Amino acid sequence: MALHAYSKPGNKTRAVTLIRLAINLGFSAGPAVGGMIIVGVGYRGLFWLDGITCILAGLLFIKILNPKKAPVTEEVSISKLQSAYTDGKFLLFVIAILLFAMAFIQYFSTIPLYYKDGHNLTEFQIGLLFAGNAPSKMVREQRKHKNLFNDLWGHIDWPKFYYS
Repeated sequence: MALHAYSKPGNKTRAVTLIRLAINLGFSAGPAVGGMIIVGVGYRGLFWLDGITCILAGLLFIKILNPKKAPVTEEVSISKLQSAYTDGKFLLFVIAILLFAMAFIQYFSTIPLYYKDGHNLTEFQIGLLFAGNAPSKMVREQRKHKNLFNDLWGHIDWPKFYYS
């Protein structure tokens, strides 16, 4: 909805690219900055800094972004209602998302413990390790000419692959 409300039709591709770039930058810088905060002021400080920055971001969004509603392009009429629980494709999608979410959560919960206990890394080193591969992924995603080799090679998390 936000993309439709805040982006012009000719800029939608660039807007999605900018959103992906911001997400990748957050996944790159977040663990490293979090590791530095933990080393500097501890986990309690991390909690407070995260809460304060979230409140400030919310206030900034309220002040800067004027709420817009996306224009309604067409009315959708539903002729036959069907329960989502009887839709096989939807259930397959939910199961796939659940499996991917379980794997993704391991990335930020169990893997850092493995690096700390198995490889004796500090929180700062773990943060740097998490941040190590994202900048190269961002550069590769910006290329205009991609091929299968670059796509497969670019999605291997090399720092984590080395330590596993």
